Amino acid sequence: MKKNLLFFALLFFSLQFSFAQKSASTIKQEASEAFENGEYELTVTRVNQLSSVFKQVLPQYLAYRIKALGAIVSGNPYDSYQRLETTRSFISSFLKKFAGKDDPNYNSILEIRDVFDTYPKTETSFIATKKAKEQEAINKKNLELKAAEIKRKKELRDLVIRDSMAVIYAANARIKYSSDSIQAVKQAEIDRVKRQNSAIQAEKGRKAQEIVDKKNARIHNFRYNTFSNLGVIIGDVAKYGILFEHGGGNNFLGYHIALRTSAVAKQDILSGKVVKHRTEFDVGPNIKLSNYLYLNLGAGYGYYNYPNRNDYSSQPPSMEMQTYLVTSGGLMIRLGRLINLSSGVSFMDIDKGFYKPEIVAGLTFNLKSK
Repeated sequence: MKKNLLFFALLFFSLQFSFAQKSASTIKQEASEAFENGEYELTVTRVNQLSSVFKQVLPQYLAYRIKALGAIVSGNPYDSYQRLETTRSFISSFLKKFAGKDDPNYNSILEIRDVFDTYPKTETSFIATKKAKEQEAINKKNLELKAAEIKRKKELRDLVIRDSMAVIYAANARIKYSSDSIQAVKQAEIDRVKRQNSAIQAEKGRKAQEIVDKKNARIHNFRYNTFSNLGVIIGDVAKYGILFEHGGGNNFLGYHIALRTSAVAKQDILSGKVVKHRTEFDVGPNIKLSNYLYLNLGAGYGYYNYPNRNDYSSQPPSMEMQTYLVTSGGLMIRLGRLINLSSGVSFMDIDKGFYKPEIVAGLTFNLKSK
């Protein structure tokens, strides 16, 4: 019984697979024939059917779809903004997928991409350009109708003149015709100026929208993209240092690295001229609180030197070193696309006792923003 069920199951799946292969072969043939016959809408439909059934479609048929859409759009570029965006998406996907694979259709797809780059890139500019062209077509049609009407009137007047043979009437008709011709020329010039002004306004709208889009893109990059910055950090005691920070974007956590030193000469320490000095290195997370505010927490290593004197020895004092645990905390504020400010505190041996912290401050400059 189980063997019979297994046999029928295998037979069923074999038939299903055979049917799918046959159907796919038919769709491919129909897509190729439709493209060769210039039936571009049918070509797009058949390739879409292939894409819905198979994850991988041969580049030949993907190129058919792009070329068909390119031909459809070139016939009426301002019919559908959605079709423009869909075709751009297909072009981008094809160029990325088959870059460097010597596909015979690659260069022709590049040419189609260059043509689509001349079309409006935002829906606002698309609508403005479409309206301008529709108005231009209406003006052109009205001008043709007026010219046809003038021609009709002229033919009618000529017929009257030929039939009546009246000199006075003929003279008056010519005068009237001249007046209409002058009026038509004036009206044509007025229409030409209107079309020119309409085109200028459309171009102004497009440029204004481009400026807004660029400004919004810069604001988005500053607020939401990752960053890396490098700058200086100073403290009450360790006055010289460098600070590196990385974070932002969609990441909640980044990191920072800080190195500070007092840069004191050995002789000044031995002579007692300088008492407070230290060198510290700490590293830790950079926590995103908002698009402009970040919390830096760190831990690391620090040390300071001190003279070891023996009043009962004739030897000069020796230099000794004391190490300790460094912990730090502070805030970093992003002031703009270039400059950031940091401030916080640094603790010595916080695991042994709470001592007065050292106040630190930093100024960093953004290196990059992805």
